[in-house]
Amino acid sequence: MDNSAATTYPQTQGMVGERGPAARTDPAFRNWLRQLRERAGLTQDQLAAAVGTDRRNIRRWEIEGHDPAGTVLLRILDAVGVELVPKEPSELPRAVNAELRDLQSLLYDLEDRLARRHDEIVALLEDAGSATRARRAKRPTKSG
Repeated sequence: MDNSAATTYPQTQGMVGERGPAARTDPAFRNWLRQLRERAGLTQDQLAAAVGTDRRNIRRWEIEGHDPAGTVLLRILDAVGVELVPKEPSELPRAVNAELRDLQSLLYDLEDRLARRHDEIVALLEDAGSATRARRAKRPTKSG
């Protein structure tokens, strides 16, 4: 079966967050389930047998808008030939401990660089202070 049409269903607004006894699934989701079953060439009875449930449940999910449980939905998708394939991550995640070690190393390097720069600035200020004192000492004093 071609999974391209099975990967998503068009979402409509209105049902998000509305859960409770009277809440129903999005009509687009119901249609999507029915279309998957029909594309697989299965009747409601055949899908019910493949999933291990009753045809009335298939009707409830497709027509009345009841939610199939997560594991049941996975069995439905398997029965109609939809293969769930996780998306490849753009970059493989690294272990958190390795990242923390890298950050700690960067912080230590930065701390060392800042300490060296501090020492350089203090030395420059001391040299400038010494030069200023030496110039003052060489100035002739005015006697009055």
